[in-house]
Amino acid sequence: MSRPSPLEPDVDLEAADWAVRRAEGLNPDERAEFDAWLAEKPAHWRAYKDSDRVWGELAAMDLRALEPARPRRRWLAGVSAVAASVIAAVVGYQTITTLPQATYQSGRGEVRTVRLADGTTVTLGAASAIAVRFDETGRHVRLRRGEAMFDVVHDARRPFQVRAADTTVTDLGTRFTVKAAPDAVRVNVIQGEVRVEKAEPALIAAFTAPPPARQMTKGERLESRHGEPLQALPKADPAAAAPWTQGRLVYENASLAEVVADLNRYSPSQIALASPALGELRVTAALNQDQVGQFLSSLPATLPVRVQREEGGRIVIDSAG
Repeated sequence: MSRPSPLEPDVDLEAADWAVRRAEGLNPDERAEFDAWLAEKPAHWRAYKDSDRVWGELAAMDLRALEPARPRRRWLAGVSAVAASVIAAVVGYQTITTLPQATYQSGRGEVRTVRLADGTTVTLGAASAIAVRFDETGRHVRLRRGEAMFDVVHDARRPFQVRAADTTVTDLGTRFTVKAAPDAVRVNVIQGEVRVEKAEPALIAAFTAPPPARQMTKGERLESRHGEPLQALPKADPAAAAPWTQGRLVYENASLAEVVADLNRYSPSQIALASPALGELRVTAALNQDQVGQFLSSLPATLPVRVQREEGGRIVIDSAG
C-alpha cells in the first residue's frame, strides 16, 4: 500500500515562525535555511512580508515586559511559539478581509462623481476605475486605470490611501488628484496635504530600506516613474487643477504616449502609435474633450508625424519620414 502524500505545510504559519526567529536573530546556518525557504516559492515571499509586518506591530506592544521569573530561553521559546500562531491567525484574517468591497468605473468620455461610505467624494475621469476597501486598519483605494480626484473626509484613526502602480498617496486632510499615466503616476494637491510613498519590488524591499516618503502641500505636483525616485514637478495653480473635470485636456511637455492614452478615453475610434518610439515625442496643447478629431488633424503641423485612418475607423499615428 502506498503511503499518503504529506500535507502541504501551512505557509502562513511557516512565515510567522521565520518572522519571529529573524527578530530574535539567526545564526549563519539558519540564515541559509531562511534564504532557501524564501527562494523556494513566490508565495513564501508574500507570506513572509505580511508576517514580518504583523510581528512588528506585536513587538511594539512589548510582550517581553510580561516575562516571568524563569529561564529566558524557555520564555522566549514560549513567546515565539505563541507569537507565530497569533501572527498566522492575524495574517489569515487580514487575507480574508482584504478583498475589494466595491468597484466604481466611468465610461468613455464620461466624468462620474461617486460618494463613498465614509462621505469621501471621488470624481472619476473618463474610462477610469477604482477598487475600494474599508477595514479596521484604514480606507484603501486602488486606482486601476485613468485618473481621479479625491475630496477626503479626514479620519486620523483610519487613514485614507490611494494606490496606483507602485505609488501610495496617504491623505492628511485634503483634496488631490492621482493619474495613472502610461509612463508615470502623477499626484496633484489641490488643498491640504498628502504623503507619497514608493514601494520597492519584494525582492529588493527585503534587503533595503524603503525610499523616503515625500510630503506635499497645496499647489505641489509630483510624478513617480517606475524604478526611479519620486520627482517634484513645477507648482501649479490649485484653481486650475483637474481641468478634465470641466471637459478640458491640458498638456505641458507631455509624452505623445500619454496624450494618446488619454485621447483613447474620449475618442469613439481607437488611436494607436505605429511604433513605441513615437510615444517619446513631447506635446504641449489644450483642447476640449470633444475636439479630439481636430487635434489629431493638426498634429502633423507641430510634430514629425502623419495621421492615417484605417478601414474600420482605427486611427494610426506614424512617422512622417
